[in-house]
Amino acid sequence: MRKLILIFGTIILCSISTFAEKIDKTTFNKLVDYANCKYTAAYIEIQRQTQEAKGTNDIKLYDKNVKLILENATIEKSPTFEELKELLENNDWKGTFNNLTSKVNDRKTKFTDEMSNSQLIELLKLDGDFATKLKDVINNLQSELKGKFKDKEPAIQPTDTVKISKPTEEKQPIKDASHSLLWLAIGLEFIIILAFAYFLYRLRNRCAKSKNTILEGNGNSGNVEMFDTKIQQLERRLGELTQTVNELQKKLDEYINDNGNIGGNTRGSTGAANENIKYLKGKSGNTFSRIEDSPEGANWCMREIKREWRLEYCGTIETARANFSAIFDNVSKKTGDVQTARKVETAERGILKFDKDNNNWEVTTPAEIKFVK
Repeated sequence: MRKLILIFGTIILCSISTFAEKIDKTTFNKLVDYANCKYTAAYIEIQRQTQEAKGTNDIKLYDKNVKLILENATIEKSPTFEELKELLENNDWKGTFNNLTSKVNDRKTKFTDEMSNSQLIELLKLDGDFATKLKDVINNLQSELKGKFKDKEPAIQPTDTVKISKPTEEKQPIKDASHSLLWLAIGLEFIIILAFAYFLYRLRNRCAKSKNTILEGNGNSGNVEMFDTKIQQLERRLGELTQTVNELQKKLDEYINDNGNIGGNTRGSTGAANENIKYLKGKSGNTFSRIEDSPEGANWCMREIKREWRLEYCGTIETARANFSAIFDNVSKKTGDVQTARKVETAERGILKFDKDNNNWEVTTPAEIKFVK
């Protein structure tokens, strides 16, 4: 019976893992708009005393036409960037819009599907003077969003360098549709086995009960032996089902180890979550001087796949056009025209190795980059 409970628990856990909420592009854009409302409102409140002392009309217009809209913003329903622009420019806050609001909106271009929830939320942080002035608002927003959009497994803690003690094996994530079909097949198989095991369990109990009834009624030994044989057969079948469950679990573990990514989690040989993606910065020639956990300002990232660090482009097509040579020279082979392309793809990941003598990451095999029209 404990085995049946274990199987049932496994099915529930699989379902929870499969349908856990992952921040997609649409949701991330809403979070950026929500953050923009919070930051803009807080920044205007900081300027309140200064503007009132000047005797300008902008604070009165803000209190009358803008304040309540920003304060009532929620994750599900916030003014869009275009609505914010119109709202601020029409009420004498064009400077704040240009210096803060429009800069926050630029975060939308940093989204990639590979980022975890915590990494996407980190993108919403401000820098420079705004980070100092709005420190409390930023921290409160981070806590709120990380509480609502948790990673399926604990995210990697930020570090300035990578320490590789036990390399893990990963392969490129398979498509989300394959993930769903895989979990559906596994779930159905578990359910069928569970139902059959439950049926055998009930049948075994009925046979045992019938045997006791015969014994209590002084039944003949032939009937008792018949029930003993049936009970032994049922117990053998239950044992075979238990073995089948164990084999299924073993195959699932092997699949996770070989493919590395099911339902959004990347797993190593231990089965623990290991997203292991780092962002490369400080490019010079075919080397990078440092790696970070934050994607902010990074155009290249690397993942550990089969005990090798693999290079891939993680910037936008706009950034690629603006800084083509600085980004791609010496670390990639390129096909297509960046000026007419609508997106950038890493057709084949490159390979990096850590140079201990120079304390940097060297690209030993360039990545193959494709500009797609």
